[in-house]
Formats: sequence, C-alpha cells, structure tokens
Amino acid sequence: MGTGWYADHRGHNNKNVSSKVQEVAYLKDVWYPHIEKQVGVASYVIYQSDCELKAWIPVDKRISVLQGVRPPTQHKHNDAAASMMIAAMHAYCNELSLVFIEQDCLVCGLREAVGWARGKKIVYGLSPYMDNLSRGENSFVFIDYEYLPEFFNITFKLDWHIWSMGRGFPEVMWDDTFKGVGARWPFGYGRIRPINFDLPTFYAQQLTNEELKRFLIKLDIQ
Repeated sequence: MGTGWYADHRGHNNKNVSSKVQEVAYLKDVWYPHIEKQVGVASYVIYQSDCELKAWIPVDKRISVLQGVRPPTQHKHNDAAASMMIAAMHAYCNELSLVFIEQDCLVCGLREAVGWARGKKIVYGLSPYMDNLSRGENSFVFIDYEYLPEFFNITFKLDWHIWSMGRGFPEVMWDDTFKGVGARWPFGYGRIRPINFDLPTFYAQQLTNEELKRFLIKLDIQ
C-alpha cells in the first residue's frame, strides 16, 4: 500500500477541499485507519515530500517512510508520480502487487475493489469514461505484480517523476499511456460529484468537510 504526503499552510489549491486533509494528523487519524478497517496490508510505503508540514506517521512496523529532498514544485517534480514509483519498486522487490491511494483519497469497499482488480494488469480511473481530466484520474490505482516490470519500463522512459506544463496534464498523459492495457474501476467518483454514499463500493478525492464527515461515518472512524 503506497501513498505520498505534501502539506503547507497555504492549503490545497482547490479551496473547497477540507483543510483537514493537510493537517499533520490526517494520515494517522483518517487515511491509515480507513485502510486498516477494510483490508490486511503486508507493507505500507509513504513518500514524504520536502514540505512545510510533515505528517505524523502511525506507529506500525509495516510502515516505511522515504523522505524526499527535492522541492516538489509542479514545474520540476511530480511528487505524486514519485510516490507511486517508489511504492511500486518496494512492492516488486517484495513480490507484491501495489495498491496506491493518494493522501486526499478515501475508498469504501476497498476489499471488494481490490478483489475485483486481481488478475488485471493495471486499474485506475472511474466509470463511466469522461473526456476530461477524470479519464486519467489516478488517486486510486492497482498494479499487478507481474505487470510492474513493464510499468517501470514505461515510467522510466517518460521520466514520469518529472513534470512540466509543456507536457500537459499528468492525468491526460497517464490515460494516453495506459488506456490500452489498463482497466477502469467499475464505479466512481474520483473528483466527480455528487457522491452516492449509499453505494457499497466507491472512492473519491478532494473531499469537502461534509463529504469527509460522511466518509468517516460510513467507515465508522471516530
């Protein structure tokens, strides 16, 4: 299980997103328990950006934290991609498949979702397909162990850990790269709204205060 962490006092660039997502206790109090309540995890990898507010890390011998040293500006360094690439290498070296859930993403029905993804090379993006940035939305990704070498070949050739505006949006580049081999999650929502909290399985990112509250109630996280 992999993720990344970035936070500063400016908050998320989407001002509708709950400020709690960048509070230092968020990983420990929300992201980590929302996974622990749903699935058994062999190992966690957290890539912590060189940022102003460092995350409080849960005390768990399964958690490895790698500290970034390069300033994570969007024009030079795609920390989200670096987080996934590092977690993917850890998974491969330990003969594991990878589940990657971004810092601001929560999943309901995680066990069922991962069970559905088993045997598929790579899974990302919501259904139905939309011709906007959501088409390559990769806040919740599954990569099968057997596909990881090809994933590395592709991302290394693309210098996926580096991003500049001249290359376009990472989500579009991601979908253009993997849509021929990847499957899409058979549910929503990513950044698309509204969220139907009555469904058994779904994921969403960039949550508002009200959405975060409803996730915590549904997952019984105090």
